[in-house]
Amino acid sequence: MPDTIFACIICGTFVYEEDTVPQGYPDAQPWLNRFRGIYQDREGIHLTGVSRNDENQRPEYTAPRDIHARWEDPEYDPQNDSVRFGAMTQRSVNGRYGFIFHESCWSLLEETFAPNEVPLQRLFDVCLSIPIAWDVMDWDHTYGGLHQQLDLTYSFPWEPRGMVLRNETYLEVHDPYQYFNLTGEATEHPPPTTLDGPSRQTQDPFLKLPLEILLKVAEEMDTSDVLRFRLISRSFWPIFNMQSFWLSRFRAGAERSWAQTALGPYQRD
Repeated sequence: MPDTIFACIICGTFVYEEDTVPQGYPDAQPWLNRFRGIYQDREGIHLTGVSRNDENQRPEYTAPRDIHARWEDPEYDPQNDSVRFGAMTQRSVNGRYGFIFHESCWSLLEETFAPNEVPLQRLFDVCLSIPIAWDVMDWDHTYGGLHQQLDLTYSFPWEPRGMVLRNETYLEVHDPYQYFNLTGEATEHPPPTTLDGPSRQTQDPFLKLPLEILLKVAEEMDTSDVLRFRLISRSFWPIFNMQSFWLSRFRAGAERSWAQTALGPYQRD
């Protein structure tokens, strides 16, 4: 797989080149190779227009500089109107580095934030803080079973985790934007609720954060501090049951990194 094929940050499906789309994918051509990118340069964070991933992109990504432009527009000039940037595990290109999204997934993200705009700086900072397991951003979940995490039984704590795509022949991957437009699930919101008295939940700011972010916060803390946080915020209750948290205790520079030196290397069967 060429190093220009990475998974979308949101859905976990790869931004394929046209000639690498797996056989059997329904409605594959309209969306699997169309993408937007966010990238950082000396002037700040920018959103690109819509481009198409093809063999001419190698080894970096190229997209229209104008967010309203598309690669197929008659007036679009790739030589003068495009921007090149490194993404994911690639190196930056002329100081430009960023992340990629399917066009459809980005449209869903825009609808989620509407009527406000997507906060590019915050989104970029979050993506920059999440590890990348080979070609996929590792949010500590498997994107609904699309990927599977590799067995780390015989891996060292400081080695990065790996994720691989499951058997593609049985996956039904449809355009998410078209799906939600048909079902209306993307725009439905639960009715507002009223409370008779003050709620203790609203006083806990950590309840607003997803579990993946809480885990990353906990991994930077001592175990004793995480225990104290569990006493004051129920958001941290599940942390002690997560293998990723305990794995972080033994990474290089962590509070129990000495255990690897004392125990010696793992014995492989």
